[in-house]
Amino acid sequence: MKNRRFSLLAFFMIAIATLGIGYAALSDSFTIYGDLGANMDNSNLVVVFDGADSTTDGTYATIDGTIDGLTSAEITFAHMTTKDQVATAKLVVENRSTNYSGSELDATLSAPVVTKTDIDASVFEISATWENTTDLVIAPGESNAIIITVKLLKTPTASIDAKSFSVTFTATTA
Repeated sequence: MKNRRFSLLAFFMIAIATLGIGYAALSDSFTIYGDLGANMDNSNLVVVFDGADSTTDGTYATIDGTIDGLTSAEITFAHMTTKDQVATAKLVVENRSTNYSGSELDATLSAPVVTKTDIDASVFEISATWENTTDLVIAPGESNAIIITVKLLKTPTASIDAKSFSVTFTATTA
């Protein structure tokens, strides 16, 4: 009986040891290596004109067409006849970017640059400024307005053909 018990105990010990060795022989370890990266997508930043809130003086300045949701606008300044007449256009720029899990796409607006093509500086003065000059960072859902001002510096003695100008600025992620 003792022999049988010893044999049975020895059998179980050998079986357990064999099972452990067999398990170890059938298990594998895995390791995954990789790289992390991300790409910029300019379509995530949506800063456009808000045509509904853009205005002109109505007499000497008009916005040509609809500008809502666009990144370009055409403004005509015309019919000025007397020295010191001023025409203004106010175009609202809105950040319509979407929030991405708490990471807002704030947009920083650059200083506007006015480029004149064949415009006589002794006749016309053109300037562009931001309405809110103290904070040029607009969060999604916020806006700022660019104000374009044209002043007639002297009374014309003859008609002046249309001359072109441009106002450019950028909106970049903050």
